[in-house]
Amino acid sequence: MARIHTQALVARTKTVPAFAVKTFVTRAPKGTEAPYVVWHPAQGTNTQERFTGPRATKHPRFTGHIVGETADQVQLLADLLETALFPGGRGVLTVSGESVKNFWFESPLPVQVSTDPLPEVIYLVVECGWTADSL
Repeated sequence: MARIHTQALVARTKTVPAFAVKTFVTRAPKGTEAPYVVWHPAQGTNTQERFTGPRATKHPRFTGHIVGETADQVQLLADLLETALFPGGRGVLTVSGESVKNFWFESPLPVQVSTDPLPEVIYLVVECGWTADSL
């Protein structure tokens, strides 16, 4: 079921105009020009939260790389993405057949610059995830 989580996050990410056609999973095509975002999905942890509820609760998580031309652009794009995922301070991701709760979004590292190989790439690492119960 992890694929539906990836599809839902990619669809929501594409609502940011800069990422509408530049949202990728795991790898961006060679030669892609900034700005763009790459999501790296992980299965996360599946748990049984309670005996009377759903048999399994999923906790998908994703690491993203927001790539831009400057540190300022990367920060702006991160703000736009967070706003798309949390309009008005409330997570709005929907996954077909699941109840999405406790959505979170964080940036655990400062803006990074990779100079090997050249040309250099300026990017920000973001992470997000949520709790999902089957309906």
